[in-house]
Amino acid sequence: MTSKEEVPEDIVEGAELLMVLNSSKPTAKECKKIQLWKNIAKTKDPNVGRCLDVGTKSMMPYWLDKFIRVHNGVGPKMIIEKSLTATDVNSNNGRLSVPSSQIVDKDFVTEHFNGLGGEGVDATIVDCNLCTWEVNMRIWDMSRPMCNLVKGWNQVVKDIDLQEKDNIRLWSFHSSDKLFFALILLPPSTESDKSEP
Repeated sequence: MTSKEEVPEDIVEGAELLMVLNSSKPTAKECKKIQLWKNIAKTKDPNVGRCLDVGTKSMMPYWLDKFIRVHNGVGPKMIIEKSLTATDVNSNNGRLSVPSSQIVDKDFVTEHFNGLGGEGVDATIVDCNLCTWEVNMRIWDMSRPMCNLVKGWNQVVKDIDLQEKDNIRLWSFHSSDKLFFALILLPPSTESDKSEP
């Protein structure tokens, strides 16, 4: 038997979350996501199981750290944690909005928002299964500058089956002068999560 100290903290947190989800009464819409997380937790494949490793705002997940090292990546930054809106997942809109006011690492704003032309910058999104998608990041000048991931975002939504109110965390890094985003689908929040300060 393994003691709690020998198990990585993120795995323990994932297991505790699953126990909370088991004891709560999720809505019908949340059932699909909860079942996905339960199936991931039961799998014997260590690569798939690492999807439970969502990291924290200050610590990136293991799979992302490994991916960045393998690809000689530099400058990882946690960009945003948000709940997806209806327009983020609507194929007619075809974009993920990342409001500058919600971006956690302000260096990302100064690095990428200043001087970004109308054509934007090409980037690659990677998820915990190491699937990749090509997108384009553009800055829209609205009342406040708004970063948007476009051109390819609809395919990300379709392939991962993203839904309105799904919680995500987005990290960025560079590899060979190319911009990457790591998209982390977070477990569904519970009522107890909402009541904590």
